Amino acid sequence: MIKILLLISLFLVEVILCDQQVKLSVSSSLVSIDNGFLQLEFDVKSPRISKITADFNGVGEYGKNLVGDRGISLEHSLVVGGKVTTLSSSRSGAGSNVQVKVVTNTTKSVQVDISNVVDDSSNPFLTSVWSIKVDQSHRDFSLSVDTKCIRDSPDTISVQVGNYLTPTSSFGNFQRGVQQMMNATQNYFGSTNKLTRYYALGDTGSVVSLLSSTPVQNVILSAEYNRTSDFRSGVVHVQHGSFPIKRNDYWESLLQSITDDKKSPLKKSSALAPIQTTIAVNHLDFPVLSPHHIHQQINVNFEHLRALYTAVYASPAGALVSYQFPSGVISPTVAYPNRGYWPLFNFYDPDSWFSISAMMYVSDPYINNECRKMLETSAKLVQPDGQLPHHFIGDGDHDLRPTFEAISGATQTGPNIFWALSALQYVKNSGDYEWLKKQADTIRLVIKYITDRYDPNFQLINAPGPLQIDTMIRNNFTSDTNAMVVYLMDQIAEMQDFLNEPSDAYRELSKNIKIGINKWLYRNDHYITQINPDKSTRDFIDYDANLLAVAFNVPEPKERSLKIMKRILSGKCVHGNVKKSPRATFVSEIYYDAANCYGGNTGDSDITMGRIAWAEAHALVAMNDTSSFYQFILDPLIEDLNQHTWLYERYDCDSNPAHNSFYIEYPELIAMLVREIVFGIELGLNVIRINPHLPGGRSEFEYAVGDLLVEYDGHVGSFLIESGIGGGLVKKYRVGKFLPKTEFVVVVEKKGGDRKEMKVTTCEHGVLHFDAPFGAPFVVSGKINA
Repeated sequence: MIKILLLISLFLVEVILCDQQVKLSVSSSLVSIDNGFLQLEFDVKSPRISKITADFNGVGEYGKNLVGDRGISLEHSLVVGGKVTTLSSSRSGAGSNVQVKVVTNTTKSVQVDISNVVDDSSNPFLTSVWSIKVDQSHRDFSLSVDTKCIRDSPDTISVQVGNYLTPTSSFGNFQRGVQQMMNATQNYFGSTNKLTRYYALGDTGSVVSLLSSTPVQNVILSAEYNRTSDFRSGVVHVQHGSFPIKRNDYWESLLQSITDDKKSPLKKSSALAPIQTTIAVNHLDFPVLSPHHIHQQINVNFEHLRALYTAVYASPAGALVSYQFPSGVISPTVAYPNRGYWPLFNFYDPDSWFSISAMMYVSDPYINNECRKMLETSAKLVQPDGQLPHHFIGDGDHDLRPTFEAISGATQTGPNIFWALSALQYVKNSGDYEWLKKQADTIRLVIKYITDRYDPNFQLINAPGPLQIDTMIRNNFTSDTNAMVVYLMDQIAEMQDFLNEPSDAYRELSKNIKIGINKWLYRNDHYITQINPDKSTRDFIDYDANLLAVAFNVPEPKERSLKIMKRILSGKCVHGNVKKSPRATFVSEIYYDAANCYGGNTGDSDITMGRIAWAEAHALVAMNDTSSFYQFILDPLIEDLNQHTWLYERYDCDSNPAHNSFYIEYPELIAMLVREIVFGIELGLNVIRINPHLPGGRSEFEYAVGDLLVEYDGHVGSFLIESGIGGGLVKKYRVGKFLPKTEFVVVVEKKGGDRKEMKVTTCEHGVLHFDAPFGAPFVVSGKINA
């Protein structure tokens, strides 16, 4: 018998989904709650949450079911005659006295308690009370499960609440580190380490579980696509005992037999560890991590925020392998279940610079900490001359071994250059200024490895190998390394200014190298690959080096930039020049054959690379060609991301995916371009810049990501900047593409405190220049002085 206790009326006014009201429906077999953002069903006859669907837009156009046939259910593992029984579960059938109690039922909130949910309808050992709460305008619901034993159970192995989900990939964010998996052949990864956050995404949408209780064990789930299993991902929260797998911290199968010493008997009336969690859902492939993580209303630039979140949380945030290697490492791919280039980690040529930049742009404290760990893994092994490891090799289950050469055997400048830039990205976007002070000497030593190679006669860095494409033979006075060092020196000078240390030498070096590049490396309409000490040259018309030079304003006179871009954009594998427009961006005009590649490896000679696309994107913006940036670079890649969630390592000339699948570079590129160019947000150590390049003539955006909020309207003439980092340090602001010579009222407001106004007039380029505190507890805003 099933009792339904209605504490308030169930005669609800029809829900208007655009108002995101909450609707409850209760029958003898089903409890359904709907608020426009999510719909969940609790099957009373087969007690479990049997259906969760979501609509990020909040209009009730729900996607696929995010839970498998097992749903979210109570489970009891037992041993009989030495054999592990099939998991006894609430989903096997309702007991004799299931009760549904409607605690709250308004248009703003619904709470339902379901009691007498048992593990076995015919012979129960356990009973539980499930409390489900859904609020208006929320993409999440709260779930608590309180379980107790109603009779002695001497053969218990474990009691748990299983969340069996349909998205493709599982992500466990443990206190120890990240554990991600998809398509596992062994389906269970147990851990007693604290689970900070679990999420799953891919194919059917995304699910996030944020625990506020502490189970005795958590088990991450993953299953193959072609299995008969009714789940692809999920998490089991163990309330008592230990889940029946051989060991924790490894992917395992369920045990078929078990010895008596592995049992965990239960006594009548024993209370088990409660499960209290908030579950956030989305029909799209990015996690909604909290009600405030993404603003509830869709704004005019939603497609770019979607791309940012999907790119980061599906790819680099999953490629972290820090549970297995707690010192902090990242793989070039996610686990699918294998990983490309396994067991190699933390490439800074420039892979990990992309990873850290992209991950820092979502302002997620857990991920920020992972980025810091990655940086410190390399910093601990800096050599006396300043050289950093090129990457790390996994040695056994948990140990790492550094190597100072690329896979190709090349000695590159990239690891030092891009590690230093990564360190600055971490500090700028976390506000961890104390870390910078502690690491400043290490950063300077790392930079010294590069600057010691400066030749004043050529005014260039003499590079031992290539900057960022390790297969290609490039050495001596190369255009790729020197173009990047122009930017690097300016960034280090900014660091020195922030630390009140001398900076002139770095700026002077940047200027001198710029002179050297233009004097020795420019030929007609491009920069050549290299000049040697004997003044002989090599030239493959490298797109990466030339685009970096344009992006960093190296060409002098400026007309050279136009010639360079014209030369590059005339290439056969460049956008619009073939029937199927290639993805960004191809490597070089002249093919690097085996004789010009380390070990004869031509694998990167006829493809595109995300790292070169980053340079091209910034070069196009430097040339005020925003339309080409969207048409040829960002929009096609976002289309691929939305369609596939995970992307390949490279593309060929016809835009066909190439090399390793589930590679993280192109998603990271998308995240970087969204933040740096679309929204134009730069949180510098000394200068805050807001310089958006919005598509389609748009002039306004709202960027609400993590603890950073930027509102901007170039047409109306207004802005607002609020951040949880920064600590209120006074910084220079450069805001806008507003009308030139226009007076604004800029307001600096301390929350719960003073308010200061100042009048500021835009410069001839329409940019506001002023000084103000940055970060909590200050909010900085401005509008045209009407």
